[in-house]
Amino acid sequence: MIPEKGISDFLEMARLVAAADRNVQFVLVGEGSYREQYMKDADAMGLGDRITWTGIMDDPFGEGVFHAADVVCQFSQWEEVFGWMIAEAMAHAKPVVATRVGGIPELIIDGVSGYLTDRGNAKLMSERVLDLLNDPQARARMGQIASEIVQTKFELGKNVGQLIRSYGIKASEAQPSGGATLKPSVMPGHATGLPTQELHPD
Repeated sequence: MIPEKGISDFLEMARLVAAADRNVQFVLVGEGSYREQYMKDADAMGLGDRITWTGIMDDPFGEGVFHAADVVCQFSQWEEVFGWMIAEAMAHAKPVVATRVGGIPELIIDGVSGYLTDRGNAKLMSERVLDLLNDPQARARMGQIASEIVQTKFELGKNVGQLIRSYGIKASEAQPSGGATLKPSVMPGHATGLPTQELHPD
């Protein structure tokens, strides 16, 4: 949990959403030297009993982080090269509200598979989150589209195959030792320790 990940924006978004809908629980997954200060900030905002702080989770998929969420948020303020946590959420058929920075717009189609906002715009972030919380059908539709995008664009076996071909390597030369073969996978594992952000109604 570091400032560059937009935790302060997440807390301000949570304050605005909580003011409009008292039946929402927020969850922050991750750890860091700023966590204690963020917890104090949340208490000062009146969010003390509305936020669950899980700490580091080694296996977000296996421990049900994405399954429990209705909406996943990533409000990064820096130029993310690739949003692994966003791709994981999409693979789990969850709509994501994220900032329009770095490579994130290559993952999310605004208004189709999730929503994009400008960094620091907590008001718009809260509006997009409320739109999704108030419309289960839109959440399901966007989540399904997000899942299909991940399977199409980020399927590991396909991407490795394209990389091998681009280097002019023959398939027989690319086989791992022992005769093993590359098996397709939607995601190449979980992003252990990433400070992810999510929220879900009670």
